[in-house]
Amino acid sequence: MTIKVGDKLPEAKFRVMTAEGPQVKTTDDIFKGKKVALFAVPGAYTGTCHKMHLPSIFLNAYAIKGKGVSTIAIVSVNDAFVMNAWKRDTDQRDEAIFLADGNAEFTKAMNRGRAGEGPSYIVANTFRFRGHSMSDPLKYRTKEEQERAKRRDPITLYESRLQEMGLLTAGQFDQMQEEVADEINQVVAQVEADPHPPLEDRFTDVLAEKYPYQPK
Repeated sequence: MTIKVGDKLPEAKFRVMTAEGPQVKTTDDIFKGKKVALFAVPGAYTGTCHKMHLPSIFLNAYAIKGKGVSTIAIVSVNDAFVMNAWKRDTDQRDEAIFLADGNAEFTKAMNRGRAGEGPSYIVANTFRFRGHSMSDPLKYRTKEEQERAKRRDPITLYESRLQEMGLLTAGQFDQMQEEVADEINQVVAQVEADPHPPLEDRFTDVLAEKYPYQPK
């Protein structure tokens, strides 16, 4: 299955070498609102890629950009240091951005999409902008920090994106929130109604090899 016009690239993060060291770039940073020619290659310095693929790309870089392409991107499953060295040795005119997909997040997601296996996964970096409980006034974070966190909250952003794409209405999202809240309340009520577990079970399923005061 090939990628079609209009298909959306999976969300992933790359590492790109800068003067300050490796920096994280998302697919949106690289592709959103731009016309990008993306070349995925098996590996840095591998025989065919190094001697044929990259030279042919840079030989035709002017022609590629003459088609309205703003960015030429090279992606491979290598770390940012290797990709930076490869750029130094091949991209003499600084024609392209070299994207390090070291954990193969983007590569694996693309393979799943091309195989028709549906959506991949979402990498969501969250930030708690509410207190731990009703007794926590969250005085250790400023109002500005909380507002910035709310604006970049992955659930909020994902909701907006789904609505922009016409896949979700505001009413449907509100209904989903109500259903989730009901399910949580049911679980909380069940837990509160259940008897306390016996003391000897208090370390069961605790993910730790050793506790300093754990009884024998």
